[in-house]
Amino acid sequence: MYTLDTNAILYYAQNEVHAVARIDRLFATMLPIYVSAASVTEALSPKLLPASEREAIEGMLRGLIFVPVDMPIARQAAELRSSYGLKLGDAMIAATTLFTGSSLVTRNIRDFRRVPSLAIEAI
Repeated sequence: MYTLDTNAILYYAQNEVHAVARIDRLFATMLPIYVSAASVTEALSPKLLPASEREAIEGMLRGLIFVPVDMPIARQAAELRSSYGLKLGDAMIAATTLFTGSSLVTRNIRDFRRVPSLAIEAI
């Protein structure tokens, strides 16, 4: 099981070779792939997001399991922010990953590695 970080979604939408290859392999496993509400917001919010990238993001989102931020995730995100100094979005994504018992697929190893219980897979 995997949770995609925002950067994984954006690199995939930009057709970045390594991200596309890695994420396509994840889809081929048929294992659940989750996305945090925070990643959806971050991925779709750039003002100058090209239409082709927006379409790629929307298409990708249809294949993911959306995880809303409920009270348990919000509380865990608050604890992660407090304990490890994560930004709000990163804390919500990390909390979602821990909640789902999955591995976080990201290029942001530096920030997420602060959380010792978080499984991380680099793209």
